[in-house]
Amino acid sequence: MSDTGAEIAFGNVDGLLDRFVEVWDAGGYEEEADSSVGWETWKWTYQQHLHDEFVTDHDVTALSAGDIPVLIEVLDESVAIDAKIPVYMLGGGQNGGVAWQEFKDISADDPEATAELLSFFLNPDEDIVERLDQFREYYAEVEDETAPGSLLALGTCLLMFVHPDQYIHYKWKEMRNFFREFADYKVNQGFDAQQYRELNEACRELLVQLQGRVEDPSMLHVQTMIWSWGDLLSSNEIDLEALAEVSDDVAFYWVNQTHDEELEGEYLRSTDTKWQRDLTVLEPGDVVFHYANGEIRACSVVETEAYRDDFDDEQHFFVDVSTERLPEPVSLDEVRDGLLDPEIRQEKTRYPLSENGDVIQAYLCHLTPEAGAYLLDVAGVELPEREGNTQYFWVNAEATDWHHEGGESFYQVTSPAGETRRNQDAYRAAKPGDLAVVYQISPVKQVVGRAHVVRGLHEEPTEAGDADTGQGITVQWDESLDGASWRDVKSDAELEGSRLVDSDNSFVITELTEREYERVLELCEVTRYEEFAEELEVRDSEVTVTQGRLHFPDTEWERIQTRVEQALTNGNHVLLFGPPGTGKTKLARQVCEGTVGSDEYELVTASADWSTFDTVGGYQTTTQNTLEFEPGVVLDRFHRDESGTPANEWLIIDELNRADIDKAFGSLFSALTGESVTLPFDDSDGAPIQIFDASRRHEEIGANRFYIPEDWRMLATMNTLDKTSLYEMSYAFMRRWAFVPVGIPELPARDDGDDSELEALVADYVAVWAANGDVPEAEHHYEPVGRIWRAVNEERAIGPAIVEDIYEYVAVAPSMDAADYVSPIIMYVFPQLEGLRRNELERLLGRLDAIVDDEAGELWTVARDFFQVDLQRSGGE
Repeated sequence: MSDTGAEIAFGNVDGLLDRFVEVWDAGGYEEEADSSVGWETWKWTYQQHLHDEFVTDHDVTALSAGDIPVLIEVLDESVAIDAKIPVYMLGGGQNGGVAWQEFKDISADDPEATAELLSFFLNPDEDIVERLDQFREYYAEVEDETAPGSLLALGTCLLMFVHPDQYIHYKWKEMRNFFREFADYKVNQGFDAQQYRELNEACRELLVQLQGRVEDPSMLHVQTMIWSWGDLLSSNEIDLEALAEVSDDVAFYWVNQTHDEELEGEYLRSTDTKWQRDLTVLEPGDVVFHYANGEIRACSVVETEAYRDDFDDEQHFFVDVSTERLPEPVSLDEVRDGLLDPEIRQEKTRYPLSENGDVIQAYLCHLTPEAGAYLLDVAGVELPEREGNTQYFWVNAEATDWHHEGGESFYQVTSPAGETRRNQDAYRAAKPGDLAVVYQISPVKQVVGRAHVVRGLHEEPTEAGDADTGQGITVQWDESLDGASWRDVKSDAELEGSRLVDSDNSFVITELTEREYERVLELCEVTRYEEFAEELEVRDSEVTVTQGRLHFPDTEWERIQTRVEQALTNGNHVLLFGPPGTGKTKLARQVCEGTVGSDEYELVTASADWSTFDTVGGYQTTTQNTLEFEPGVVLDRFHRDESGTPANEWLIIDELNRADIDKAFGSLFSALTGESVTLPFDDSDGAPIQIFDASRRHEEIGANRFYIPEDWRMLATMNTLDKTSLYEMSYAFMRRWAFVPVGIPELPARDDGDDSELEALVADYVAVWAANGDVPEAEHHYEPVGRIWRAVNEERAIGPAIVEDIYEYVAVAPSMDAADYVSPIIMYVFPQLEGLRRNELERLLGRLDAIVDDEAGELWTVARDFFQVDLQRSGGE
């Protein structure tokens, strides 16, 4: 095994080079190739884009500050593939996305310094090691945030696309495997400029060996071979003959041609649809052989579907064809035996030859694909090309009486008032077989169907039904659609700049490109968030705020209930704050369960360790050892499944003050204030992760998209023990919330030794706690429990939930004297007393001494240890 620093020499690479050239020449790397090596020629498209849009007009060795944003924009465009090329070249995922985003941010921070650095870096006359070292120093933050070698991969990606004849793109795993296999050389991981020099020089040697073997060889070829060498050599999946052929679904037919005018006029004609002459079976692209007088004389490609027209004062069926006469007609004797061969005939019925080899008496006969290929081979001709490619149109419709299968409509070039319609070129260009989408302009204002042109520009009687005729085209209905609205079409980014949108749909017929036609049909299949509007909606009338197993004095409850209901219906999130134990979390759960249901909300507890990874999400390693984006606790509320079906699951964040909220919510701030956000992450398909606000309800649903319904709410709780938490939140965050206090009742003072009011207050709470039968109503404990509550509250406010814990602990005791009050005070009260000063603790313990029987002094002993304070018990203890 060679070490870095040694010259790299290849061993058994000749066979790989031969195989690469063979597959390349056969088109194995093309987009539509049926090949195991995959589509790779997009790199050349991107490289050409970079040169056309930037390199040819700029001196990359003398860049200015103004050139930097232009260069970044050109590099950032998704060309050829639906992904940002630099991110894709780095393997996508977290490393690619983070590296590219950091590169763009650093470059934009100081365009002048960036221009100076990149001018030096992209100068092939300078030493490559020194250039890489300076590149690494300038973009050091990229390397800090990503895996080893990501920065080198990014830099050499730029070098390869700017100088494709000189530099190879470095990617450790692919280079490691390749050089280990063909050079017995170990490629070390990380940013090693000297090693890259050696690897690049070795790749230059491979480039030399491709000279004269592929057209315009470059490092793009070398990089493609290195990345795909395993697929090139691993199997025989690549069928080179199949790759070299055009794979069309073609049907073949035989016509007994007795009328020369059909050949001259390039059409077929029949009187009816009996099988011997049924032209309706023909489809555009089918191939027809013309036979007459013992010879096959011509070959045609079908251009249109069958249509009806007048002939000798009768209606006949016609099909237009594109005909090529054979230079030398082929006699029947020459092909009879071949056509009768069982391997070619394939037991085909309605075949042009009988079993005896005689031509049957039929106008149109079926041929097998084998027979069609055989006749083409014997005739020595290639398939005749059709007259032009399919064209595509947008057609506006008013009447609906033809909106059924086979229904036809005649579109005149003039209006009923006799005025010439705009965009006459569309009428003249339309020909049989062209495709159209039909848009109903009123009342539905949406795409309602697909159709096709059955006759190009021709004359028919006018709409008035008189003897006058008018010119126009005839369109036939194919399929009904519940399609896209004009708003959907007009707002679609892919259709921006189309003639349809630029004209604001002002023509009756508008030309579309093939991609525009396909995009309109895609929009018809799109599922949008607005389709889930009713399912996602939470009506004001559904907002439910009930006490449940909580108890508040009537006035206090009315205040809480009104505030929470008003906040939720006004579009605010709700933050419940107050002392510990006041029932904030339970109240939040009851609000969610009553309003959206027990399965339509999630409760989480905030943590000091929270970051945007926990709330928004980030990349996580899958079981297949790949990185995929996983949504955090907030984003996850908006997806019902992995396909991105929208959801409106409310969220409860318990103890919100534990987290650094500004840090944890990050980019969610913008989304929560009604702005859509694109996150610096991609999904497994390379699509950016997006958060849509409620105004984007017309957008298409996607697994990479998270739509925040207008009625989505968060509820949170916060203990006021840490009052500074309020000031740790930014104003931008706080203003999205309604702060609702959930306090404790005013505890009655002893009145001339009478604690009956306090006892009655505790009794009210016990009645609620005991409602489900789990807690006994033990009246003899009401007064001491109330006194303990009051004593604690004089130093530190605690809510009834903590008092409930004390009561449940002692309620089973038959009397106060038999009850152990010390234990629940230690268990439930002490944890709430953190932060009290020494004199406050001593005062409180003294009051508790007067209420409970603590002859052993356990309250004091435990308190000294728990709070680590030297507490002095009055009386000398």
